[in-house]
Amino acid sequence: MAEVYYPQNIGDILDFILREIIKREINFKVCKSCGKYFPAIAHGNTEFCNRLFGDTGKTCRDIGSLTKWKEKVAASPAILLYNKHYKTRFSRIRTGKITREVFQEWAAKAREYRDKVTNDEMPIEEFEQWLKSGRWS
Repeated sequence: MAEVYYPQNIGDILDFILREIIKREINFKVCKSCGKYFPAIAHGNTEFCNRLFGDTGKTCRDIGSLTKWKEKVAASPAILLYNKHYKTRFSRIRTGKITREVFQEWAAKAREYRDKVTNDEMPIEEFEQWLKSGRWS
């Protein structure tokens, strides 16, 4: 069985859509990127819509997540330092100077130290010294 509607005018279509929204209990949020309303049906904590953002060819969700990541990195010097050295070490895999396994071991240790710095369990100077030393363990 299926419901069939025969709308007579645009008002009937709008009435149907509004009733469906109410029936399905769809909530709306304001996009933190473009400021427009969007239905919050994908995830409970979605902050950005899927509309195209300006003429960038990217959606508000793409732009918004990148912006939030940049703010997080800028707020923490430990993350900034970790990312810089991570990219340097990762490029050594492509040039054949280290293996992926060695890099992954280093990255795990670097993440551990980075988290200690962000939790104020280790001074950032010690973390920076470890990164610059080139030690792998």
